[in-house]
Amino acid sequence: MPLIRSLLLALACCFTAGAVAKPLLSPLAGEEGGLLPVEEAFQLMPATRQAQALKIEWNIAPGYYLYRGQLAFEVLTPQGFRLAPARLPKGEKRQDPEFGLVEVYRGILGAEFDLPPGLKGPLKLRVRYQGCADVGICYPPQQQQLSIPAARA
Repeated sequence: MPLIRSLLLALACCFTAGAVAKPLLSPLAGEEGGLLPVEEAFQLMPATRQAQALKIEWNIAPGYYLYRGQLAFEVLTPQGFRLAPARLPKGEKRQDPEFGLVEVYRGILGAEFDLPPGLKGPLKLRVRYQGCADVGICYPPQQQQLSIPAARA
């Protein structure tokens, strides 16, 4: 009888621990209770352009972060134009098991650029980035293309 009682108590503890642990995972949980899809964890917003300035923003879900060192921006069209280095805010320092000491971003991340004076028409950019969840799972590097309309006169 004491053995059965011990087993029932152990099972009750397991079920209770599972019920308590589930809410702790909710900031990372998608519809199925797992990690968010990459496009939800790191939501790349439409770029905004004003005259010769460009801003690209991400909305980073709670419990996730983007690596500063994995951000890259490339002009696809028109050919021959290059972006000046992005102006980025200061990030959070993090000791990463793969990359060592890195800088990461959480929440809203805005990358700002000054566009070359001759670049008035529409442009297409390739944006590369990589991020992870705080639970220790990293997503593969991502890339997206952004179409940006011509500057308004």
